[in-house]
Amino acid sequence: MKIVIQKYGGNPIATIEKIKTAAKHILATVKSGKKVVVVVSAMGDKTDELIQSANQIFKTGIPPQAYLEIEKLLVTGEAESSALMSMAIQAEGLEAVSLNGLQIGLETDSVQKKFIKRVKNIKKIKTLLDEGKIPVITGFQGVIEKTDEIITLGRGGSDLTAIVLAGLLKADCEVYKDVDGFYTIDPRLVPRARKFHQITYDQAINLSVAGSGVLMDRSLLLARSLGVKIKILMSPSIGKSSGGTLVCSRDGGGIERISSQAGIAVQRAILVNVYSSKMEIEKIFKAIAEINIIDVVYQPKQKVSIICKQDDFSSVINALKMAKFKANGNKIAILTLVDPLMKETSGYLYQVCRNRNLAEKIKLISTATNSILIAVEEKFLKEAAMLLSKEFDLI
Repeated sequence: MKIVIQKYGGNPIATIEKIKTAAKHILATVKSGKKVVVVVSAMGDKTDELIQSANQIFKTGIPPQAYLEIEKLLVTGEAESSALMSMAIQAEGLEAVSLNGLQIGLETDSVQKKFIKRVKNIKKIKTLLDEGKIPVITGFQGVIEKTDEIITLGRGGSDLTAIVLAGLLKADCEVYKDVDGFYTIDPRLVPRARKFHQITYDQAINLSVAGSGVLMDRSLLLARSLGVKIKILMSPSIGKSSGGTLVCSRDGGGIERISSQAGIAVQRAILVNVYSSKMEIEKIFKAIAEINIIDVVYQPKQKVSIICKQDDFSSVINALKMAKFKANGNKIAILTLVDPLMKETSGYLYQVCRNRNLAEKIKLISTATNSILIAVEEKFLKEAAMLLSKEFDLI
């Protein structure tokens, strides 16, 4: 009997009613003749709420010594949703058992603590399936190897949990979201965006690294490594799926031509300008070395432009102030055009800038091998998204 991993999290299980709807879908999958393993992340914005609670205690920023306590706090979100999902499945007449990261033996590396090394108790999951029970696994969490210290896998880490289990169980992997797969651009910004029915691992990774938010980029790297095909679908608790997107290798069964894989990833950020002399550039980079930065543009003897996530803005400003630098920041939106053919084709920058309405809104451009990062003021996001999508025939 075929095994399928179904991952739910965030908005698709934000309420009890949505959890009940997901449980009914799980029941329908079982009735279709499949064994189901469920992986859940926290309900709605629960993880953000937990972080906000910690910030209320440490008002000047969470200190490093509180790291392990923060990890213990964050995993409670998944513990809540796994227990509730298990009960909702039981209410549908099926047997279900919730299991956390420690119970399945999901261990991470002792040095690279977010890196999954093994799942020691995979037989426990197989035994439950053989007994006709549905394992409901907490995503996002594990333990550091050779210790009993709880660890989280990073934002979007439930995707990692689902994919590693799919690889070990030789199972299909379905990820239920509030969008129906990968699109050429976020359809909430550009309603006429085209959906990819299939997309290569590489292009899905590129879009995710650029901020598309559909799947965690590390989970896609793991899927490519394990050969796990991922079907991204709209959760039945959100709406009706029109088939979703299959993420697979380039030859994964009628994959769309690589020339049709161009897309735009969108994320909101902060543009921080730091004015400095050449002799001070090392100090700037040292000050922000511990913060994840989206991009940096350095103009010798003029300024350094740092792009960071909006959540990291205060950390960046505080770090620069402590290093005696003056800096200011403005909210921006980043549109990253990603196209596998970019490294083989010329004229992309000209296409970006030839539309005067779009060009006038650009505050910064940065290029890479197969992508162009375009920053605009946040208030121009929707207009810029539409203009760029039209320019590259993505709608």
